[in-house]
Amino acid sequence: MTRFQIARLVSLFRQIALFCVVGFTNLFVDTAAYYSAYHYAHMNYLAAQLISYPCGAINSYFLNRRLTFAKRDAFNVYEMVKFGMLNVLSIFGSLLALFVADHSLHISLSFSKVAANGTALCMNYAGSRWWVFRRKRVKLLPLPPERSALPEVDKD
Repeated sequence: MTRFQIARLVSLFRQIALFCVVGFTNLFVDTAAYYSAYHYAHMNYLAAQLISYPCGAINSYFLNRRLTFAKRDAFNVYEMVKFGMLNVLSIFGSLLALFVADHSLHISLSFSKVAANGTALCMNYAGSRWWVFRRKRVKLLPLPPERSALPEVDKD
């Protein structure tokens, strides 16, 4: 394995680790918002979830954008809409994984929940990396012959 390949692999593992750290931060934000809405505002548990999940998702967007995927350009509404769509897809993916693990594979509900969270984690990372926060590739155009990078040498 070359140094370049090792550096890319280390960079990938660092990015995945940061993504997971941000995920735990989101879990904390979500849980704190849920607990506050449910216990202090005396909201219904479903209404509390409707308040808390977006809090974690918004936290996830800004932290992942800045830390995990190192985007420094201006705020982008289109990017945030894609992030929201990805979260909706991830919720459905986690529900499907939960259902299949529980009903078809007959795995305990606790392990089914782990499978559902793992599915959502993988979907969110892949979607964030290759769709939401994807870096645009710069296309290099060849120079015309008269503007060649190598100077012509006179043969006198």
